[in-house]
Amino acid sequence: MKVLPIKEFLALSTGNTELFPFCFHPDYLKANPDIEILQYDKMFAPIKIYKNKFLKVIQFQFPPIDINGERLKNIEEKLFCETAIKFITENKLAHRIVQPKNYALFNVLPAKTVSAPFGTYVIKLQNKTGEQILESMQARYRSAIRQTEKLNVEIKYGASELKAFQKLHAKTMERTGAYVEEYESLKDELLALPNNALLATVYIDGKIQGGVYLTYSAFSAYYFHGASADTTEASGAIKYLHYKLMCLMQDKGVKQYDFVGARLSDIAGTKLEGIQNFKKRFGSELVKGYLWKIDLDRTKCKTYDNLLKIKCKLKGTKFPVDIIDQEKNKKIVL
Repeated sequence: MKVLPIKEFLALSTGNTELFPFCFHPDYLKANPDIEILQYDKMFAPIKIYKNKFLKVIQFQFPPIDINGERLKNIEEKLFCETAIKFITENKLAHRIVQPKNYALFNVLPAKTVSAPFGTYVIKLQNKTGEQILESMQARYRSAIRQTEKLNVEIKYGASELKAFQKLHAKTMERTGAYVEEYESLKDELLALPNNALLATVYIDGKIQGGVYLTYSAFSAYYFHGASADTTEASGAIKYLHYKLMCLMQDKGVKQYDFVGARLSDIAGTKLEGIQNFKKRFGSELVKGYLWKIDLDRTKCKTYDNLLKIKCKLKGTKFPVDIIDQEKNKKIVL
């Protein structure tokens, strides 16, 4: 195993990158120069190394793929991950491997890792027509979309819509208590990824109803950020926007539409229940996998965590908790 310079990776994968997940694409790698590629034989995984004064951590940006942009067989994925852990440890690249991006679901668990089952809702787009995509949805969703089509509805695209989207996105995230993506971050990514990022907003009678931010490649489209008005002119406005984007992605040759993130624990009565029901009713399939992490230098990591807890207590802030820590003690129900 080795860390492959980006130029070498792009030279090796010439002609195949369009088939790869978006985070392997040339524009994305150029916009994120701190991402490096782990290579083992003809298998690859993007990682990012974060450093502070005390600790070095690595985060997988996506599970390993082969030279053709395909996910590995389970036995290959396990071999890659366990080889990566050994390589990172022996070469002292990091003290800790943290939870991967929440869209980066692994199919297997390396030995001695801390993990949690996690999922996502996915709609297959390949070899489907727009009507077939619509027919797979819950009847109430189909009806809402068809009713919206009869209204004075307009979809707008691109960075010119970013200010309107971000303002609505901030209000939406405040309602759900979720993280608000910064305007400059979204702007930089949109401009850097003309073929792999898309922002769309939906209007009825000239009034903005909501928006969707996707990152995509032929491998998959990922629904990363959304926004919706407190009250909409039609209950199907956001559903209509997602449907139209699924059709657009299908036209671009994208294989699937990933709603990103589904808890497999008991979320009954929480805001997450409503969010996941929204994703499920598009006729999407629940795909299950794992998020995992591991402390490579346990003493140093424990010391760092204790110091951070003291700092948080003094500042009156919460100790950061990832999805794995939130989920690992819950009862898995799905």
